[in-house]
Amino acid sequence: MKEQTGSEAPKATFSPKGGFDRLESMFEFQKNFSEKFIPFKSLTEADQDHWLEKMSTCLMMEAAELKEETNWKHHKSAKKKLDMEKIKYEIMDQLAFVICSACVAGMNVEELYQCFMTKVQVNYDRKKAGY
Repeated sequence: MKEQTGSEAPKATFSPKGGFDRLESMFEFQKNFSEKFIPFKSLTEADQDHWLEKMSTCLMMEAAELKEETNWKHHKSAKKKLDMEKIKYEIMDQLAFVICSACVAGMNVEELYQCFMTKVQVNYDRKKAGY
């Protein structure tokens, strides 16, 4: 991938296959960006702990920013119109931190997918069992 200068984002090119290729592309873009401040290849366990703590804080803050875009105040009678563009950007901010967290944990796209599918099955099994 060509080195980017300044705050310029890389241009996305998507495979006609879509799906998994797009996730791989998102993973690559986020990892390349994050490598500017996180040395993924040389992280010790203490480094991983540090960065995972930072990423979890970022995720919580982004979740709070998403919540602020909703009508979460049940006691407030005046409801604001949802700004779906802002909401989408807050969701993308969260996704960026999830991908970065996965990179810190040493996960690749395939492992992320497999862990996701395993967890989905656990959730389905729990629901079926009345959880």
